[in-house]
Amino acid sequence: MRIGAKLLLTYLALVGIVAVVAVVALPRYVQNVVIKEETRRLDELVERQARYISDRINLSTKTKNPTELGAARQLLAAVEDMLVDDTIAFVDDNCVVVRASKPQYQNFRMPDCKTHDIRARRRPTVDLPGSTAIVARAPLTVDAPALKGYSLAMIREMSFVDSMSQAITRRITVLVLVALLSSLLIAGWFSRELVRRIRAAGAAARALAAGELTQRVPEAGNDEITDLARHFNHMAERIQVLVGGLRRSEQARKELLVTVSHELRTPMTSISGFAEALRDGIVKDEERKHRYYQIIAAESARLTRLINDLFDVSKLETGQLELRMQAMAVAPWLSDFAEAQRPLAEGAGLRLDLEINPAAQPARVYGDRDRLDQVLTNLVGNALRFAPPESSVVIGARAEGDDLVVTVADQGPGLKPDEAGRVFDRFFQGQEKGQGHKGAGLGLAIVRSLVEAHGGSVGVDSAPGAGATFWVRLKLLQET
Repeated sequence: MRIGAKLLLTYLALVGIVAVVAVVALPRYVQNVVIKEETRRLDELVERQARYISDRINLSTKTKNPTELGAARQLLAAVEDMLVDDTIAFVDDNCVVVRASKPQYQNFRMPDCKTHDIRARRRPTVDLPGSTAIVARAPLTVDAPALKGYSLAMIREMSFVDSMSQAITRRITVLVLVALLSSLLIAGWFSRELVRRIRAAGAAARALAAGELTQRVPEAGNDEITDLARHFNHMAERIQVLVGGLRRSEQARKELLVTVSHELRTPMTSISGFAEALRDGIVKDEERKHRYYQIIAAESARLTRLINDLFDVSKLETGQLELRMQAMAVAPWLSDFAEAQRPLAEGAGLRLDLEINPAAQPARVYGDRDRLDQVLTNLVGNALRFAPPESSVVIGARAEGDDLVVTVADQGPGLKPDEAGRVFDRFFQGQEKGQGHKGAGLGLAIVRSLVEAHGGSVGVDSAPGAGATFWVRLKLLQET
């Protein structure tokens, strides 16, 4: 059975049970309420009427001085004619009705009237001749000896109570039926709305499973289904990001295979060709032999760098890279590095300058010197490759708060905005080739991973035609 039908049947069952209980219990409840209210009203009325009649009798006895029971009964009859709002009876001290508005109550013996407090022993209903009624009594406080022990009774027959309770029951029944119909309409709408939202979530899940990664569930409302929709959308966004990353990684892997194959094939071909020429004795000139040896050595070094980059990438991906951390003085470290790199710059017809801000001169950092040298080697190598002839590449260092910022700036063609945002991505290669052969796009990705392993950050400030400034931010070692 569908969940919508289950919900609707559940609502119908609950509302039906309430309606049945209301219809069964309601008449009894209404009748009890009417009896209780009518009894209270009669109690108040009979007390007022008893006091009034007692006062009239007392006034009459003072003027007429009745001594016979017959005269007293005539007086009661005269008083009774003035009371027409309810059925009235006068009860003597033997609980016998001596006078009543209705003849059938005449000479009837009232039950439970031999008590000091008449109302304390009064039952809710009394069986009278020909009917059942509510009876309320109050004693007459008169001075006439013949009327001692008499009481006034007011009688409300149950036919009147039944007709009143039936009228109230009919009205309440109509209200219950209207409420039942309204509940059914509301339950049907709520069930349909709930099922619609659940179906929307199911459709989105099926679409997501089919590959529609942009599919989302509406988050209207503030209930558990909304929470489910919110969690589903968050999951879908994560899946979209992960799938996008996997697709980019797959594309990058394919590009890497092509690039690495090309990068390996070119030096291997050169090494193989020149080595065979030297082995076969084809080259006789010593100068050419020396140049061939230089080419073989350079291509071997290039292969070594590529293989080392691939090993570094593998270690970084698996978290197996080990850092030998130590305290390093900034000025000596950068000075030694710049001295080691200057021959490369001069060989490329460029200048390599070092500018250390005075505030950074005494600074120290905590890091792996070999890995940080590898970071700067990659950055300086890129700068030398893209810098125009006879220009300068500047290594800078400055202190900013608790951080040391090391920069490598060139005067090359710069980066386009989309390239600046992706330059540190693995396998990314810009459109500008620069001097020398294009790499595999691993150097700057390794730079970012190494800097982040030191707890720092790396970035680039560049614009087309305005050069590029790569910066590395490391935490300064605080002196204690």
